[in-house]
Amino acid sequence: MESSVDPPEGYCVPALSAILSHTGVSAEVVSDLVSDKAGFGTGWLILQFIRQKHVGLSTFLSLDLKDFSLGAGKLRLLLSCLPEGLVSLETLKGGAHVCTEPFLFVLQTFLQSFRGGTGRLMGTVSVASLKNLNLSKCDLSDSGGASLLHSLTSDLAGESGLERSAFSEGALSRPLRLDVSNNPLGPSGVATLARGLSAAGKALPLQTLKLSKTTARAEGVKALSASLKEGRAPSLQVLDLGGNNIKAEGVGDVALAGALGTGTLSFLKVLILEKNSLAVSRHGRWDFSGATALFANQFPSLQELDLGGNDFQGITHHPFSILGEAVRAGRLLALQRLNLSDTHIRRADMVAVFNALAAGGAPSLQALHLGSMDRSEAEALAAAFESNHLSEMRDVRCWGGMGVVMRAIANEKVPFLRNLQIILPAADEMTGRITERFRKGGVVPLEDLELVFEKNEDNSSAERMRDFGRAVGEAGVSSLQKLKLSLGEGGGDEQVEALVEGLGSGGEFVSLTDVSVDIDGSFGGGGRGCRALGEFLSSGKISSLRRLELDISLGDSFRHLAEGLGVGSLAPQVAVTSSVYCNRAAQDDNVRAFAALLRAGKLPGLRKMSVGGYVNLIRGGSAIEDEAARELGEAFTHQERGVGACAVCLPKLEELEFDVDVIRAEEEEETVTPMASLFRGVAAGRGGLPSLHTLRFCGSRLMGESTICALSECIRKGKFPQLRNLDLSVVLRLTQKGMHALTVALCTPHVKSLRSLILDKSGTGSNPAARTAETVLMGQLAVAFSLGHLRGLEEFSFEGHLLPESLSALCVGLESGELRCLRSLKIPTVPLGEDEGTSALCKALTAEKMPALRYLKLRCGCDKGLKKLVKAWEDAEPPPVERLDLSGSSFGDQGAVALASLAEIGRLPLLWDVRLDHSWSVESSVKALLRAAFPNSFTYRDDSDS
Repeated sequence: MESSVDPPEGYCVPALSAILSHTGVSAEVVSDLVSDKAGFGTGWLILQFIRQKHVGLSTFLSLDLKDFSLGAGKLRLLLSCLPEGLVSLETLKGGAHVCTEPFLFVLQTFLQSFRGGTGRLMGTVSVASLKNLNLSKCDLSDSGGASLLHSLTSDLAGESGLERSAFSEGALSRPLRLDVSNNPLGPSGVATLARGLSAAGKALPLQTLKLSKTTARAEGVKALSASLKEGRAPSLQVLDLGGNNIKAEGVGDVALAGALGTGTLSFLKVLILEKNSLAVSRHGRWDFSGATALFANQFPSLQELDLGGNDFQGITHHPFSILGEAVRAGRLLALQRLNLSDTHIRRADMVAVFNALAAGGAPSLQALHLGSMDRSEAEALAAAFESNHLSEMRDVRCWGGMGVVMRAIANEKVPFLRNLQIILPAADEMTGRITERFRKGGVVPLEDLELVFEKNEDNSSAERMRDFGRAVGEAGVSSLQKLKLSLGEGGGDEQVEALVEGLGSGGEFVSLTDVSVDIDGSFGGGGRGCRALGEFLSSGKISSLRRLELDISLGDSFRHLAEGLGVGSLAPQVAVTSSVYCNRAAQDDNVRAFAALLRAGKLPGLRKMSVGGYVNLIRGGSAIEDEAARELGEAFTHQERGVGACAVCLPKLEELEFDVDVIRAEEEEETVTPMASLFRGVAAGRGGLPSLHTLRFCGSRLMGESTICALSECIRKGKFPQLRNLDLSVVLRLTQKGMHALTVALCTPHVKSLRSLILDKSGTGSNPAARTAETVLMGQLAVAFSLGHLRGLEEFSFEGHLLPESLSALCVGLESGELRCLRSLKIPTVPLGEDEGTSALCKALTAEKMPALRYLKLRCGCDKGLKKLVKAWEDAEPPPVERLDLSGSSFGDQGAVALASLAEIGRLPLLWDVRLDHSWSVESSVKALLRAAFPNSFTYRDDSDS
């Protein structure tokens, strides 16, 4: 929620007031209270009063557990306290925290108690009305998804969990909408869900099924299609399979096209197939057979089709002609939204689609998203508009053809269009015509407006821009929702000033929620336009503003905008994202202006900030120097003194990203780098960053000792109490002093919230002293792993070569048993062999030490290294690995045979994804053996996911 007050603080008082006054409490209040330690007691108390009928429950349509952060016992207590006889629970939303053991068992039991609507196990709640089960972004793996969606048996302890279906038992026979998107279910997890559908034995009322980004692949979609072909979900209206790399095989006759051909999906209204490589075979070759089979079907009810992000370019003249044919033949007659962005469709095929639209093939089309267009394509689109068959159009997005759209607006061919992109000064004259239509009331109020200011030498159109802004301001204050301003190279400062003046001349904007500002470093003018824009944004005139995105070069325009923003102040509920990039050095004054803005509390809603750029600096240079960098760091944790002072200046900042190529982090002659100065400033501030969860570094330069020490000091002082992701994806020059500082920080209680740690170490010298030092450094890191403060760590990635004795020292920490939550382990640059380091790693990679490990990335340097790992997993139970990435490995036939033997004896029953790359070479017969051992999972060369 977008509140300046944290939920427990903001809800406790009104909730307690409801208890005293015997008034109603909403489910939203209860969900927010019970998700946090500070509010759980109050939430539990309210539930008790509701159960005893002392307090009314105004509505309880949903229970949201996505932010639940307490223990499994508290979750069980919460679920057992829900009011008896509750029949209005329509939506249950899970979260990553409650979908892992031991919480998963509690959630399973809760859902199991709903079978037949009896509340048998928890004895309190009937969910006859449960319509929406949302488990998106819960990090549900193959096994977790299967246990939750398919294995809700009558006796979880006494049955295998795969013998009976949640659907057949009735636990999931009522929901109309099921969302398991953004979970690594894999092909087998999706297939398990499909078997659950088939096991129902009857048609289910399911209307929405979202499976985007579940790594379903073609095999998972084939299994799902088989269930749909049986008619198990005849009421299905929304099917989202986006981002699953299903390729041509996933939409062919034996998959999705086959299911559609049976007529069992005649009510389908929304089909999402974006980013799936639909025109590519599993072997990486062009293959349009699947798409051809798909669009040969009738889509009698389809209103939305999303094909964005699929490359349909092909190598022939008309490789994707089937889409135009389908539209012309009336097979997509009900279509209202069509997304073809980033599809690279060839000119002839794109023109065919436009010609089909001009012939009335989709008369109800309201939204059309396209990529770039050349002249012939733009002319074909113009003809489609002139045909009067696209009069319902409301949303057109493309690049290179908006002049056609503007002409259609001016000619009253698209009277309902709600979005508009204008590129100036090229469209200057057309802007005047549209302004006149605004004034005459001939244009439906805009919802989305983008203005691109390009090179303009004379600024002669400033007055015309002022008139346009005034027209939009007067007509759009009640309708405009999104505004994007792109100020390009040589753009007119006077035009921007005139536009802002015009926009500000109307009333208060009450619907404008999103504003995006993109300022190029070479944007021209004296700065009055940027300053006026800043004043307009901070004036309070946009009372509805909720999101502000600033993508700005660290030039003079940046300073002018900051000065304007400082005149007023943005409200705390405005979520600000700032991407600052540098294209030259010595911009300290501009950095100081931004630091002053932060220090004054003018951007209290800043959520994310990144500093990057395209800097080509001499060796040792930095776009931001020491003093300015320190001022910026101090601004991050600035806190006013005195009574009534705010707690911190940036209470909502969640993500920080720095490019070490822009802010130098490697020592040259001096001992302190600009990046070190920045974090020394952070450490020196009186406050902290209470919401920061991600700190990321990128770039090609090294990070030296002084920077590592300064960053470690910030962690040690508790400046980032909620830090979850520490990404040091830059090469660290780990001296003894720097490593000691980092490990001391990782040994403090302030890292208890850390979930992801990514390190990259520079090379080690060949002399004995350097080898000994590296071993000592890895031993220190092992101590941090062993102490227990990092027991919540879920991902650990280590880049950089390690000597065998160093790997052995590190494995003392990995083997400590304190990393029981670790789900992903990546050590891709340490080749496994016959050495002591490999032996130590094998001892750590067991189910006993890492019971949650799902993803493992290693590099085996020879057959003996892989055979040693396989032997270890034969002798001891391996972790429940689902994805094994051996990219870069160089083992041969013997190692491959050993790997296949694991599947034969059932040691890795959950493994569904095995990856190798082009550097690996074995006999074709051995490769076939691996494919047989890991069916539908083996990835080699061009088979990899995008």
